Amino acid sequence: MSIDPPNSEELDVLAVLWSRANDRKSTDASLTIPRINELVQRPLPPAVARIILDELINRGLVISPKRGVRDRFEITVDGLNYFEGRTEELVPPTNKLAIGEEKQAQIVKKLRELSAIVDLAELSNEEKSQAKAMMTATLAMAEAPSPPWDTIKSTLTDIGNISAAFFLAFEIIKLIA
Repeated sequence: MSIDPPNSEELDVLAVLWSRANDRKSTDASLTIPRINELVQRPLPPAVARIILDELINRGLVISPKRGVRDRFEITVDGLNYFEGRTEELVPPTNKLAIGEEKQAQIVKKLRELSAIVDLAELSNEEKSQAKAMMTATLAMAEAPSPPWDTIKSTLTDIGNISAAFFLAFEIIKLIA
């Protein structure tokens, strides 16, 4: 099976699900988003966790066998096969995402919208300064001839973590993914 390697956040979630599937003490290999968030190296906002899990489901590495109020997720056989014995060689790609000029322009436009939202947000001076600095860097990277999309996605996740008001950051991540 030929699939793109998971990025660092996807790999972290996949590692948690792999560990759960291999836990002999557990009778249920599935986990909820809040539980996954407790176990990943760097906690993710629920919306970001959902985007990551949806991407892993689309790749066939994760399934959601128990739908309902608290969706549960578990690693698939393909996910196990992908992860087994490869933990040391699995390194997030540096810039494997191929995004066309039209989509890049759309992303830059959305980043400018997010930048305006940051300017108007009711945040502490420290939070606003941090968000503005990250937005400036993200916009500069997105406008570059060969943007580092994985770095941009990671920075947008950090911006989204500053305030729930920056939900647009997660929508931009969907465009990049």
